[in-house]
Amino acid sequence: MLGPEVDKSKMDRENEDQCAYTHDLTDSDYLSDLDGDEWRCPHWSHGDHDLCLFHLAPSDRDVDPETVVTRLRNLVTGEADALRPTERLRFIGATFRGLDFEHVVLDGPDTRPVDLRDAKFAGPVVFSHADIEHPIRGSGATFEAAVQFVDCESRFGLTFNEATFEQLLVLDDAALGSLDCRGADFQQLCRCRRITVSGEVNFQGSHLEGVTFEEATIEGDLYFSEGTYRRRARFDGADVGGVVSLSRATFRNGLWAVEVTIGDGLIANDTQFGGAVHFHEATVSEGSRIHATRFESVADFRSATFDSLSITPATFDSEVRFDGARFAELNLDSVAALAGISLAECAVTDTASLADVTFPEMLDCRGADFQTLVIEDPGHDADHGMIDLGGSTIKSGRFGQSLGGVVYDLERATLGSVVLEEGPTSPPLRWYRFLRTDFEGFDFSSHKLAFAESGWQLHSSDDPHGVWTGTTPSAVDLEVTYLKAKTGASNTGDSEAASHFYRKEMAYRRRKYLSQVRGDPRLERRLKAGILTLFNLFMGATTGHGERARRVVSSSMIVIAGFAIVYWQALQPPVATGDGALDYLALSAQIFLTFVLGTDVETSSLLLTGTAAVEGFIGAFFIALFVFALTRSIKR
Repeated sequence: MLGPEVDKSKMDRENEDQCAYTHDLTDSDYLSDLDGDEWRCPHWSHGDHDLCLFHLAPSDRDVDPETVVTRLRNLVTGEADALRPTERLRFIGATFRGLDFEHVVLDGPDTRPVDLRDAKFAGPVVFSHADIEHPIRGSGATFEAAVQFVDCESRFGLTFNEATFEQLLVLDDAALGSLDCRGADFQQLCRCRRITVSGEVNFQGSHLEGVTFEEATIEGDLYFSEGTYRRRARFDGADVGGVVSLSRATFRNGLWAVEVTIGDGLIANDTQFGGAVHFHEATVSEGSRIHATRFESVADFRSATFDSLSITPATFDSEVRFDGARFAELNLDSVAALAGISLAECAVTDTASLADVTFPEMLDCRGADFQTLVIEDPGHDADHGMIDLGGSTIKSGRFGQSLGGVVYDLERATLGSVVLEEGPTSPPLRWYRFLRTDFEGFDFSSHKLAFAESGWQLHSSDDPHGVWTGTTPSAVDLEVTYLKAKTGASNTGDSEAASHFYRKEMAYRRRKYLSQVRGDPRLERRLKAGILTLFNLFMGATTGHGERARRVVSSSMIVIAGFAIVYWQALQPPVATGDGALDYLALSAQIFLTFVLGTDVETSSLLLTGTAAVEGFIGAFFIALFVFALTRSIKR
């Protein structure tokens, strides 16, 4: 309860004068709104003293502390007078044992600020459940005990520039117009849980033991720049409508901003994070920039959503994770991720640019979805490293190489119109691992010379950095790999590449059949696989699986020559035209092309007649194969 008020408006003031207290204005920027070099207290002196109740030392006062608080309240509400009414709410440099305004309504005849600048509070300051209809100015003040603004409302806001808080500052469940703590020194925790601020929150240049803004709602900007935060800063569940600025600040024990929402972007320039940084499931609109910043521990951006994020340059001493994050744009430039970086299952709807990104062994992009992915000078020219894009989708972009060479793993990826920069050593495309890769719009013709140099082989047993040791692909995997490549090349109209990949597909299909012949426990399936193997061998040898019409001609000549030898040994009497071996070749060619035994040959041998019939059938079959292969080659 507040003590009795000594109402000076009802006292005889013949012997009373203005308070003699003066305050130097020359060294404090937060007092620049006052005129002159010094300010004089506007209140009446107390009793026989030359100072007012507020500037008397507590030991010199002849009233209890509650009386001082009551007089301050009455001045605010207009129930007590002052020597200069226009400055009745100025208490600059005052000394208080404490302030107890619990369940109090501070509402005066005007909305002038309650000016407590450079004041000193030896006891607790309590505004719990209060309704404050005036701005509170506490810049430069010293609070030796705890300060509480719990479940209170101050629509004009609180200002504590360069104030010193030796104990806890609590603003739980408070509703404020603004909160200005620039340059303040918090020797204990500043706790602002579930706070609602309609304007700006500014801790620029402040020094805090720790700060908490959990589940806070801030409609304006939030500034934590140029400060030092000794313990962990927490913003879990906070909703900030404006910009969050962390520039030139030092967070010695990290920052937790899990599920935070930021309306106008995150800015962190020249910032130092000594502990873990967590923006897990954060939602950040507008552009965000992290520049010249160091992360000494884990940086966690998993499942976060950014309109755009640019990190350039930055150093991550521990791992940095963007797993499952969503971006419109992502730019990582001159980023050193010394313990690894992960973009697994992230999605970038516009452009992801990774330039001069350093990582120790692997850049993990598995399962990611990129509209455009551009990678420049990866791995800082390291002698090892892999970019794992397994299962990812890249609709367009360019994959660069470094002097030391970086391996790209594209297993089960979907590759669109992406340009592949050649690796530092031949064959140039051995630096790319294709396995069950889908090609949707990939331009094989742009890499024709590189594919030709590697024999149109998409997979390589020559692993540049030994990153695939022990992962030999099966015949089925390779068959599907070349099937997908053939389909992709056909869809883009590259018939030459499609032809090469089709032949590779058939070769690995034959290898698959052979493995079934050797390993299938059921006899009928082994027999079927053996037949398919022989047919595959025959089609490959004679027609190049329909891709080589010249092979049909060569095979036909071999068949004709073989049957000519048979006829030379079997015909009795021999063909006597005087040309020797050419007679038998001509006879064999005639039978091969006309499907009948030559009319000038007489024989009663049923075996010879049957042999001629067989050759005639083979000839007809080869003619059909020739037409088939020629037609495919023309279409190619």
